[in-house]
Amino acid sequence: MRKKEEDQSARLIRCGLGVLLGGILALAICCLFLLGCSVAISSGAVGEGLGYQLT
Repeated sequence: MRKKEEDQSARLIRCGLGVLLGGILALAICCLFLLGCSVAISSGAVGEGLGYQLT
């Protein structure tokens, strides 16, 4: 019985770490996308009017 409880807690920790890593990865991708959009607007490749639509 003890081993099952340890397996469940390990599974819960692994699931929590997966959610945390997924959130960090999503934040990094979003920041990179917004950085790319701001570079494109600053360089003139994209009009300033599209800034609201991109973000």
